[in-house]
Parts: sequence; C-alpha cells; structure tokens
Amino acid sequence: MAAPRRRGRKPRPFDERQAIAHPPERVLRALAALVAEKGYRATTVADIVKRAGTSQRVFYGHFESKEDAFLSALDSGASQMLAAVLPAFRRASNWQESVRAAYEAMFAFGIEEPEYTRLGAVEMYTVGRRALQTRDGIMEGLEALLVPGYEVAPDVPRIAAEAIGGAIYALIHNQVKQNGPESMPELAPVATYLTLAPFVGAEEAYERATEEWEKW
Repeated sequence: MAAPRRRGRKPRPFDERQAIAHPPERVLRALAALVAEKGYRATTVADIVKRAGTSQRVFYGHFESKEDAFLSALDSGASQMLAAVLPAFRRASNWQESVRAAYEAMFAFGIEEPEYTRLGAVEMYTVGRRALQTRDGIMEGLEALLVPGYEVAPDVPRIAAEAIGGAIYALIHNQVKQNGPESMPELAPVATYLTLAPFVGAEEAYERATEEWEKW
C-alpha cells in the first residue's frame, strides 16, 4: 500500500526550536537529541546542559536525575503529539476521516519534532519499566480514539483496540529505527487501513487509506 505523494515538509532547525523554548524544555529536547546520537547510558548531565545551553543548576532545579529527565522528555513529547492529534481528530466530519486526520497529524509531528519522536518510538526501550509504563499510557490514550468505531460496529471484540494500538506502535518503532522520523508519513495508508478494517471492512478501509489526502 503506497503512500500518497505529498509536498515535502521540513522541520525548523533544532537550534531555532531551542531558541524559543523555556530552559526546562531545552533540556528535554537536548536530552532527546543526545540519546539518539550516543545512547542513554553514554549521555551525561554535563552533555545535556551543554547542548541545552543551560547549567546543572537549571537541570537539577527541575529534574532529580537523568532518568527523571528522560521520563519527563517522554511525557513532554507525548503531550505535544497528542495536542496535535486530538484537534485534528475532532475537526473531521466523521470517524473514518477522523482516524485518517489523526494519523496525518501524528506523523507530521514526527517531522516537526524528530528528537522527541525517536525518543518515544525507539530509545525508550533502553531505560526500563518506568519508560514502558509511559508508553502504555500513551497507547491507552490513542486507543480511546477508537471508541466511535465500536458505535459503528459494536460486535467487534474490545481487545481489537489493544491489538490495533500494538500493531501501530510496532510499525512506528520499525519505521523510525530503520528510516528516521522524517519518513513517518509513509505509514499513513497502512496505519489507516489497519485501524479501520476491523470496524468498516477491508474494502472501505482500503478506499479510505488510499484515497488522495489533502495537501499539508
């Protein structure tokens, strides 16, 4: 299932985004960037504050430890992503269009904030159970978007939402790991199809997934 052709979209440079962020946010984005470059274990607080252009005083004024900052970065990235997804979901004229719009917004966030996207999709697995609990919370929030699907097809088993969420997360993990966050829009058709098919059937899901999408 090929992705529709769309105009290229480039993120604002890292330094430009950092310049308009508050110091705690600069710390979190710097941490995300460094973990992507050298790994969580090799990243130090000194590295983070240097990349963020702050100080250890600022760091420890907001975070107890590197792990605490890592988890805060996951939360910040997830909150920003959901802040983009939920309005897009609510603006659409029907649930099928809402699903498509939600993925469009989610994958656009992958382009706009590649550091947070890689952190949440790939690097979180290096930290441990607390990070995975954060991931589970994100998935539960996204699964809530499937509630209208059960109004369309009430006989679909409730476990379908969990299965769809797991499948989409696995797709995102593999795509970001292999091709980078900027490639996420390529997932839009298959993610839309996987989400809709249990509720509206394969044929309609395919039509929704492959029809021409609005230009960004």
